[in-house]
Amino acid sequence: MIYYTADLHLGHKNIIKYENRPFIDVHEMSIKLIKNWNSKIEQNDDVYILGDFAFVGNSLPIDILMSFIKQLNGKIHLIRGNHDSWVDRKSFNPRLFESIDYYKEIKDRGKDIVLCHYPIENWNGMEYGSIHLHGHLHSYKTELHRDNRFNVGVDNWNYYPVSLDEITEKGLLYVSKSIKY
Repeated sequence: MIYYTADLHLGHKNIIKYENRPFIDVHEMSIKLIKNWNSKIEQNDDVYILGDFAFVGNSLPIDILMSFIKQLNGKIHLIRGNHDSWVDRKSFNPRLFESIDYYKEIKDRGKDIVLCHYPIENWNGMEYGSIHLHGHLHSYKTELHRDNRFNVGVDNWNYYPVSLDEITEKGLLYVSKSIKY
C-alpha cells in the first residue's frame, strides 16, 4: 500500500501554536505522530512525505531525528520541502530514506500521481485525470481549487498518513472548506 503525508514539522515547537495542534510540546507531538504513523503503516508500505518532515535545531538534533526515522514503519520517500535542508548535512544518513527528491511522478492504484511539496497550478497530465498531492499549506486551503489536487498535510488528516482511497473519498471535504488566510 502507498501512503502520503506532509508538514509533520518534527522538532518545531512554534508549529504547535501556528496550527493550533493539540500537543503540549514537541516531545508529545513527536511521540503522537510516530505512534499514529506506526498504527497505520506496515513494513512493506511505501510512505511519501511531501516536505517539511522536520525542523532540525535546538529542539531536534539531527541524531534524534535519525532515531525517529528508524522508528517509523514502511519504506519512506522524502519529497523535499522548504524546511528539509538538513538532508544535506554530512551528519545525516540519507540512506534512511528510500528516495529523496524535490518532485516525483508515480503510479498508485492505476492513477498517475504528481508529488511536490508545493501546490502546483498546472501539473503533468492534469487534463487527463492525474492527481496532484502536496503539502506546504498546512491547514490552509488553496484558492487554486481543482478536484484532483489535494493537500496531504497532517493538520488536515488528524495527524495520520493517508492512502489515495482516503484522499479521494474524504479529500473533497477538505478542499471544499472555506479558505482561511
